[in-house]
Amino acid sequence: MSVMKIDDKNWYLFASCLGLDGKIFFPNRGESTKPPKLICAHCVVNTQCLEDAIDLREPAGVRGGLATRERRKLVRERRESGLP
Repeated sequence: MSVMKIDDKNWYLFASCLGLDGKIFFPNRGESTKPPKLICAHCVVNTQCLEDAIDLREPAGVRGGLATRERRKLVRERRESGLP
């Protein structure tokens, strides 16, 4: 079985969400983030998506399997532990 190398520049072309209605990734306050997280959980580029969201300081929505608050917490934890 061969491993597909995904070009860092075009990672989004392999995203499970490609072609889906983006609204699912921006649930309203109080709505579940579970549906978009399930899509992310099976995505081959969820790591790239998460890092992109962190790099861009994405202010809302689920990206790379994490909601906004979860991404902020991850950034804080990385900063406290000295990780980039």
